[in-house]
Amino acid sequence: MKRLLIPIFLLLCGVFLISGNTVALDADYILNNLPRDWEGTFTWHDESRPVQPTTITVNEVSIDPDGNIFAMGDGEYDKGHIVEFTFKWSINPETLNFEMWESAPMSTEDLETGGSHVGEINEDLDVIEALWTTTSTGEQGDLYLEPEK
Repeated sequence: MKRLLIPIFLLLCGVFLISGNTVALDADYILNNLPRDWEGTFTWHDESRPVQPTTITVNEVSIDPDGNIFAMGDGEYDKGHIVEFTFKWSINPETLNFEMWESAPMSTEDLETGGSHVGEINEDLDVIEALWTTTSTGEQGDLYLEPEK
């Protein structure tokens, strides 16, 4: 019997290692523990554009009918001048996949809103990394956020 348990144990260990480090979180846990204030950077892949310090404030958080976390709030990019925006987030508790859509509260703002940030939030809910892709041009940039200190 012991001879059979060792291979089963090793097989199970291998399955857990292969499955990666993605950990499903309970939606209520995310709802109650998601930081509300974030800071970080947005960096276009076009290196001629400067890194943009970014702040995000989550104003509302809920669970949508599909069981995903839905958040809304306000943010700012510092592009040498402050550009304000509103956003919507979706976080899948099973995969920790993250997506953010932006809109400009004023049509005169210098803000590209045709696209979204797609990435993930880590299981500690303290790092968001996402790739922005502009729908019309394919231009891309990286968003990196951590809870405000």
